[in-house]
Amino acid sequence: MFKKTKIVSIILIVALFMTMLFTGCSSQDTSTNTDKDSEKSSSWPEKIIEVIVPYGAGGDTDFNARTYTKYLEDVLGVTVVVSNMTGSSGSIATREVKGSEPNGYRVLLANSALHVNEVSGITDFSWDEAFEIVAIGAKHSGDLLFVQGDAPYETLEDLIKDSQKRPGEITFGGDIGGTTHVIGGMLNKAGAEVTIVDQGGASGRLTGLKGGHVDIIPNPYGTMKDYVDLGDVKPLALLNDERNPHFSDIPTAIEQGHDVNMPKVYFFAMPKGTPQEIVDKLADALEEVSKMSEYQQDIEKAYYQQPFFLRGEEAARYMDEQRNMFMQFKDILR
Repeated sequence: MFKKTKIVSIILIVALFMTMLFTGCSSQDTSTNTDKDSEKSSSWPEKIIEVIVPYGAGGDTDFNARTYTKYLEDVLGVTVVVSNMTGSSGSIATREVKGSEPNGYRVLLANSALHVNEVSGITDFSWDEAFEIVAIGAKHSGDLLFVQGDAPYETLEDLIKDSQKRPGEITFGGDIGGTTHVIGGMLNKAGAEVTIVDQGGASGRLTGLKGGHVDIIPNPYGTMKDYVDLGDVKPLALLNDERNPHFSDIPTAIEQGHDVNMPKVYFFAMPKGTPQEIVDKLADALEEVSKMSEYQQDIEKAYYQQPFFLRGEEAARYMDEQRNMFMQFKDILR
């Protein structure tokens, strides 16, 4: 009996010792891992950074990504490449970055349309569930509402009143399921009674307007300037917070008393869980680029853009405000 008790005691002591040993090793490993993570954050960046754009090369989002990366390389001291990953309204790229390792070497450069994907049901996550916002690095010069040059309208109010007299007869050409679709919804919410039809992207909308297939379209000024100069089309309102100094004679819709406003921004984001130290380092570098005169000249010349930069809580608030705005049009997007 005594021998059995002694054996049991020895077994218990050994078990206790092994438990303490493994617990100690586990604590040591955790501490070591934490130290390693901290070292990685402090030494970032050490290799190529990939900026993923959800749209094809040559567009405005791609332009903003490449203009930033051109100057980022000197600031960060590493190569920064842009990869275009198209498909499914940009959701393929956002999912790819969302699922990437949160180590700071894969960055998303997207625009406000990311919210549309969530609202329309293309994606099942919001920006703050999937990403750490680094900064809003740029702002589009704004879409304008255009009609044919001989249209009997001089102001947005003229068009709205005419549409009320002829409900549904005036057609608005947008990209169904996209931000321009929401602009059509805003126009109707502001009192117009137009019929929204699918006219595709900027070139498709221009073709539709010039061909008389639609009566009004939203498009960037740069794509329409030549036709404005020729008198083929005319702008009624800018859909942005304030007038653009490059075409300052065109009033905003808000100035004309109608809440039709679609500010489009371009933002940098990293996968959720990226260490804050890395997020801050990239934000610092981006902010430095945004203040460079060369960078500002590039965006002004190409897209009539003015410098615009938000980071931290300011950027997060702006993102939330845009998301909430798009949520108001959930019914027409789904």
